[in-house]
Amino acid sequence: MFGLQVVEWILGPGEKLLASQSDIGDSAESAEVLRKRHEELEIKCTVCTCIRAFLWENRS
Repeated sequence: MFGLQVVEWILGPGEKLLASQSDIGDSAESAEVLRKRHEELEIKCTVCTCIRAFLWENRS
């Protein structure tokens, strides 16, 4: 069930989120803000991947 929810999120809101993230920044400061936001998203994705792996390994 969890895997299906992840796929649905990726194909729906996730795809829209990624499509809206096309800025590159018009200054060093704005580029740094975008880089930090990207790193935050990457960390969230890593956490979700770890949770998924844990749930998969401990399924009944």
